[in-house]
Amino acid sequence: MRESFLRLTESQSAEEVIVACEADPRMVDPAFEAYLIDFEDELRAKGEDVDLVGAWRLVLRSVREGRNLYASLRELPSTGSARAVRDLVLAEPLLLDPVIDVLLLPVIRAARQQGHQELAGALAARRELLARFRAHGLVDGYLDVLVEQLAAVDVDAGRVAELKRENADLAGDFSRYVQEQLRIASNLGHHLRVQQLLMAAATMAARTVAPAESVDPASSERVGRLAGLFLFGDPEVLRDALLAAPELLADSTPVLAAALLMTEIDRAALDRDVVRVRELWVARKLLLRCADTGVAVAFGELERGELWPQPSERI
Repeated sequence: MRESFLRLTESQSAEEVIVACEADPRMVDPAFEAYLIDFEDELRAKGEDVDLVGAWRLVLRSVREGRNLYASLRELPSTGSARAVRDLVLAEPLLLDPVIDVLLLPVIRAARQQGHQELAGALAARRELLARFRAHGLVDGYLDVLVEQLAAVDVDAGRVAELKRENADLAGDFSRYVQEQLRIASNLGHHLRVQQLLMAAATMAARTVAPAESVDPASSERVGRLAGLFLFGDPEVLRDALLAAPELLADSTPVLAAALLMTEIDRAALDRDVVRVRELWVARKLLLRCADTGVAVAFGELERGELWPQPSERI
């Protein structure tokens, strides 16, 4: 054990650690990792730096599990998108270890000091993304990044097409994540978050709600709030909310919210959730009737059953 440890401490780079592993297979034994963990604890108790030992320990684990953490770290700055970083982490989960976060800091600092601002910026962005994945989990962390990208006001059509193509295999996971987050945001009354989620879902579903440049923040908040009310609101609460806030039914807000509801109808149909499809279909029709005839008249039609789909109507 001691001989293997001395061989490790003599290594000056990750490449040398990998070479040392080939020369001394005991270094990739789980018992040796346990030895290193105990050594780290001892150093930490003395107030000494343990980052280097922790880094080499991770490299050893990566080798033992048939991967190459060092190669993944070298690839990190050149990853061209959040999806690429996500895929890299999926292939090498050890990138999310807190030790990696600590190691990246001096590298970023050195790059800035040497005038390599582009490299420093790329590494800082990747470090922030890794921290997000570490905090929220790789799956939810990435899907939340995707929501932000799709709902961005300044996102152009080419970028949207690229994001949709890049994440086509995650469409089902994305839908489930949005639904879960919509419930949470609606219950907490986070209308801007509801609007962001609905806009992202609409964009992913290839529905053009409105030109991005025409939607100001205040309008976006109203659309999100209105759509959230019709998605999750109790009829009595919904009626009172609409009567108390007539501005929600002004201008193009109902049309935009109805488009977002249509996206949710399509998604429920894909899930073969017939009950949810009917509920959303009625909610959308009620929304449009409220905008056309007023809240009182529209809710009267609802109570008389006039808004439910008729046999001749196709949902």
